[in-house]
Amino acid sequence: MTFILDNISSTLVYGILALLLAGMQLRMQRAAIEQSVVYMSKTQTLSFADLLEQDIKQIGSGVEGDMIESITTSEAGLTTGFTFNSTLDDGSPLVIGYALETAGQISTDDGYVTLYRLMRTENGAGAGGSPATLRSFQVELLDESGGPASEATARLVRVAFVNAYAIGDLDDYNLRQTYWGATLRPINLQD
Repeated sequence: MTFILDNISSTLVYGILALLLAGMQLRMQRAAIEQSVVYMSKTQTLSFADLLEQDIKQIGSGVEGDMIESITTSEAGLTTGFTFNSTLDDGSPLVIGYALETAGQISTDDGYVTLYRLMRTENGAGAGGSPATLRSFQVELLDESGGPASEATARLVRVAFVNAYAIGDLDDYNLRQTYWGATLRPINLQD
């Protein structure tokens, strides 16, 4: 009888230990996946920010006349379109445009979040863009003192975007966000 009770006790202890170890292993796997998703999001954010920054620095390069063609903003304060002029290495004109498009929605603990994609064009033809995980995109034209400016009087360009991504189970997403912003002084916008 003692032998049977000892075997049952040892089996229960072994089962509890096995469940604890399996639970720890699952938590470690989730943490590793979350770390990978965060790293990928930051990499996407910085990669797109580099492209955007290089484009904005080239505003008006080799251009006579209007350097910034247009900037449009939605009622929610998002920049939905931004178009400016530059030139290619061979001196031919280049019109670069960015257009914000809805990419879908994700469900989180706080409700539905709309995600966007920023489409980039060169002379009207598609030329890449952002990942389809942007939560916001804003461009502001500023004068020399940092106040609001028009397309004709802009000397600085402030640009900011938020890259959002969901982490968790299908039933329980948590929204994480990576922010990027810069105020740039394109050399060609100077007097």
